[in-house]
Amino acid sequence: MSEKRCKHGMFPWCADCIRDAVAEASGDAMASIYEKGWKAGEAAAKARLVEPPRWVPVSERLPEHCESVLVWRPGSSRPTIAWYDEEFRRWDSLGYTFSVADPPSHWMPLPTTPEG
Repeated sequence: MSEKRCKHGMFPWCADCIRDAVAEASGDAMASIYEKGWKAGEAAAKARLVEPPRWVPVSERLPEHCESVLVWRPGSSRPTIAWYDEEFRRWDSLGYTFSVADPPSHWMPLPTTPEG
């Protein structure tokens, strides 16, 4: 049994076919809103793909709540994997809670896991 594809041969549906289906079901205004959202999402995804990982100063931005990241503390000899707990407003790592006097200065997202 073959997989159902859109009229452009995409599986399961391409953006154009979804937009057309939305327009048919709910009018052109809804399709326009959908298309703007789709394009914004596409642009954000492309930006994430092209933006190289970088060390983010904690003064600039903190990672998402409890997201594991690579952190750097001034004076340390190597980075550590840790996460920021917004509820307790502190950095934690396996078996270690960073002291207020020795917090990380920078963090970086972890690389994606290998496939397969």
